[in-house]
Amino acid sequence: MLASFAMQESTCNPKERGEGGEVGMFQLSADKCPGGKASDECYDPETNTKIAAKFIKSQIENDANGNVFEMTGNYNGWSTDMSYFTATKAASSSCCRCQNNLDYVFQFWGGWMLGVDAYDKQMGAYFNLNVCGNNDRRRASSLERTFTEECSAEKRWGFGKPIVEFLDMLEFVWNSIDVPSWSSIRTAMIRLPFLPTSAVLSIASNNTIVSPGVGLWPIPASLSTGSEYVKLAEDFRIRFAGAGAVPGDLDDAMQRATAVVWNDRHERLVVGRGSADTEPLRNSSISTLKALELYVLSGSGDLKSIYETTVGVEANERDESYRLEVPADASTATLIANSTLGLLRGLTTFTQLFYLSENIVYTFKAPIVINDRPAFPHRGILLDTSRNYFPKDDILLTIDAMAWTKLNVLHWHVVDSQSFPLRVPAFPELAEKGAYDSSSIYSVEDVKEIVQYAGSRGVDVVAEIDTPGHTTAIAESHPEHIACANAVPWVKYAHEPPAGQLRITSPETIKFTSELFSSVMQMFPSKYFSSGGDEVNFACYAHDPQTQSELKSSKKTLEKALASYVEQTHSAITAAGKTPVVWEEMVLRHKINLRNDTVTLVWKSSSHAAKVAKKGHRIIHVPSDYFYLDCGGGNWDGADPKGKSWCDPYKTWHKMYSFDPYKGLKGHQKDLVLGGQVALWTEQTDSNTLDSKLWPRAAAAAEVFWTGAARPEGEPLNPTEAFPRLQDL
Repeated sequence: MLASFAMQESTCNPKERGEGGEVGMFQLSADKCPGGKASDECYDPETNTKIAAKFIKSQIENDANGNVFEMTGNYNGWSTDMSYFTATKAASSSCCRCQNNLDYVFQFWGGWMLGVDAYDKQMGAYFNLNVCGNNDRRRASSLERTFTEECSAEKRWGFGKPIVEFLDMLEFVWNSIDVPSWSSIRTAMIRLPFLPTSAVLSIASNNTIVSPGVGLWPIPASLSTGSEYVKLAEDFRIRFAGAGAVPGDLDDAMQRATAVVWNDRHERLVVGRGSADTEPLRNSSISTLKALELYVLSGSGDLKSIYETTVGVEANERDESYRLEVPADASTATLIANSTLGLLRGLTTFTQLFYLSENIVYTFKAPIVINDRPAFPHRGILLDTSRNYFPKDDILLTIDAMAWTKLNVLHWHVVDSQSFPLRVPAFPELAEKGAYDSSSIYSVEDVKEIVQYAGSRGVDVVAEIDTPGHTTAIAESHPEHIACANAVPWVKYAHEPPAGQLRITSPETIKFTSELFSSVMQMFPSKYFSSGGDEVNFACYAHDPQTQSELKSSKKTLEKALASYVEQTHSAITAAGKTPVVWEEMVLRHKINLRNDTVTLVWKSSSHAAKVAKKGHRIIHVPSDYFYLDCGGGNWDGADPKGKSWCDPYKTWHKMYSFDPYKGLKGHQKDLVLGGQVALWTEQTDSNTLDSKLWPRAAAAAEVFWTGAARPEGEPLNPTEAFPRLQDL
């Protein structure tokens, strides 16, 4: 309900300032803010939420006699003794944009309470458009028709009766209120279709199950379950019931989901493997589910494919939300989303609801209602294919597992100092001479297949060409561009062997790097491209005569030369219409004029996120103290006589599951967090150990960044509760 108030007041925008000076999500007037003024503290979503919660609680208890419906009426200028005529008198006025008292309350319960934009759907907005001027009159007939047919007050509520009778009919006694956190308000903002009154009341009751008893991973934003058995009919099918032609990749996803529910043959992970379910399943009266019907709400005409809604799209513009209902007493389940990408996520959830017993596929928790959306738009895996080469099929299999856990970004660290396995159209010699061998190269066709395969499963492939460090392999074909190539002792000139970095002072090298970026970006249609930027070793440049000569002639310091190199090469990224992604040193260590939209990978320490946020850059969490999957395997390069790796100890799934994406961030800084990812650096990993290194730990991160650090009911993520679900996964 608080989320609905926030959406009604400011569309849940924590930064909004009203015309009268009101601030934040709940548009608090200055007198309600700490110190009696609209300060930054009052803008903070946590503070804003708590003040609003206390105010609304007071209104319910003191001014509405415990009646939550009466309180919303009072709040919106609609009292219980108001007649229908009085409540709608604006309709007969000459004021085009004057809203009725009735409109406000109808918007709240028929719109905001369901997460529907009441203005967009015309749920009571500008009820009296018939008195508007010519410009608005052209819209009046269609808008009034929408209001009358879909949201008619008289048809839906019977408002010919006195308002007080309506309030009595919907009486709801307000017993208590717990002050929620901003995360719980944010979680409640799920876009849903317009639903009847019964749905309003059931959603408002927030029946989120703490222990779902089903193997859902990640846990949905909102989950309501029952205790009835439902089995799949022998002719069960998944079908698209909406308008428009079904895109090919959605049709493929529907076929895959059908195959999974029938062929997965997954039994319950309990004593007896679900044998206790045998007797209920033999009961001839249990419901049989014959179909799952899919609908897309928004848009018209041809549907965009899953690929089109995933690839080449800004992270915050991907709509992965969905609503899934599995009834206990009906033959059809429904899956509703705003996009085909949302349908894909819902299909994944649907397949995780079912188990097998004596050749019967069933769920034991019907009715099931799920409203779901991710807490963060970026949830990924970084895979390094330079230290060890991974065949294409390994990558495709990893993408399948990512889709199963709703991870949506493959950060492909495709090249590094050890090898250059990517065939770049403009520079084919880089792979011909820089790969381990001719069989360890990703062709243009391989990349195209991987990108297409990933996109059709809701995974965006973001390529990284790490520069200017980590580039020794380029020296095999272009030694003129690499400083201190293979210099010894390597430990002096690089963070790991072999030493070698691009010559940042050379105009020819800057031109080469820009052209390299441009050619690679043509292979990867993602909106994001990573230029790296970590672990630049200045001792390497001090050791390189050419770099020292060019510094002297340009009268630049190394810092200024590095800044110039990055700014020029980033011009190629922005010219391609992409957003640069960099490692944290580019923001925290060096003085570089980066674009404001540059995304920063925070890796050295989780505590550094606050430092990056202070500089105003967007953040992807990949801290080595939580999400580096290679840690704890011992030292591999001989630099530490004790044999310890630099990021010991081993990072367990429990450790990853305890990560708080907002720790150390102030209210307004939390919007900078795009999400996070695990990182698999592969000095000690190859095809034989890929899966065991990634899973199930990557799944722990998947839930952290899909669900958020807190469960829907506001409690922290609990590894004890998660453990059986993770085993199920």
